[in-house]
Amino acid sequence: MESYLYCRKVVKTNNKGFYKAFSMLPFEKASALYAVYAFYIEARNAVVIKNDIHLLERKKDYINDIYSGVYVNDHVFIALKDAIKRYNLQKKYFLDMIKGIKFDFYHKYTKTESELEEYCYYVSETRYLLLTPVIASEAYSENSELLNIIAKNLGYAMEISKLLKTIGDDIDNDQVYLSMEMIDKHHASVYDLKNKVITEEYVSLVNDYINKAKESFDVFYDNIHLYDKDSRFPLYITAKYSDATLKKIKKNKYQNLDTITKLSFLERSILTTKEKINYLLKNKKSPK
Repeated sequence: MESYLYCRKVVKTNNKGFYKAFSMLPFEKASALYAVYAFYIEARNAVVIKNDIHLLERKKDYINDIYSGVYVNDHVFIALKDAIKRYNLQKKYFLDMIKGIKFDFYHKYTKTESELEEYCYYVSETRYLLLTPVIASEAYSENSELLNIIAKNLGYAMEISKLLKTIGDDIDNDQVYLSMEMIDKHHASVYDLKNKVITEEYVSLVNDYINKAKESFDVFYDNIHLYDKDSRFPLYITAKYSDATLKKIKKNKYQNLDTITKLSFLERSILTTKEKINYLLKNKKSPK
C-alpha cells in the first residue's frame, strides 16, 4: 500500500493530467497504472533532469531483477513488481520503453516515416501496450492481438499530437522529429521551420500529420467498447485532450512554430463536461 501511494505521489507531481484522468479508476487499477508511469517518469528523469545515460541503462537491470524474482527495497520496484504479477505485464515493453527514452537522448532529426513510426513505438506506444492489460482486463485474454493494435494506434496518435504541439520548442533545441521524407514531400523547408516562417507548405505538412493522427485516434474510438467499462471514459478523455490540441493548432492558424499549443484550464474543463455528456448519450443509445 505504501509503495503504491508513493507512486501516486510521483505521478501527481510530474503529470497532473494523467493522474487526474486515471484517478477515476478503482484503486487497484489506478495503482497499477501509477506504478508503470512512476517507473517511466524515473527512467525519463535519468536523462532529462540528471543527464545520466548510465543511470537509464541501469533501469534495464531494474526490470530484469523484477522478472527474475530479485527483491529490491524500493517503492517503485515493489509497486511495479506487484502490478506486473497482477496483470501479467510483458517485460519486452518495459525494455522497449527504456530504449525509447534513450532514442530521445540522442535524437537530432528523423530521416524517413518508417523511422518516425519506429520512434513513436518506442517512446509512446510501449506505454499504452503496458496499460492495456490493466484497463482492458476483461477482454484482453481473448482479444490481446486486436487490443495491442488499438494501443499502438492510440500511442502513435498521442505522440504525433505531442510532436506537433511542441514542434517549435523542439526545433529551438535542434531536434526535428517530423521526418525529412514528409518535409520534402510537402516541399517544406527546415530553414523556414527554424526561422518560424509559416508557409503553405508547412501548413500542408502539419495537416498531413493531423490526418494521420486522426485516423489512429479513430481506430481507438471505434473500439473503445473492448476496454473495461470503468476505464473507458478516463482513456477516452485523455485521447480527446490531444485530439482537441490538433484542432487548436488549426484554429490558431498553425502558430505552433512560435508557441507550444496547450489547452487552457477552462478549455479542458469545458471539453471534459461536453465529452462526458456526449459519451454518456452515445453509450445510452448503443451500449456494448
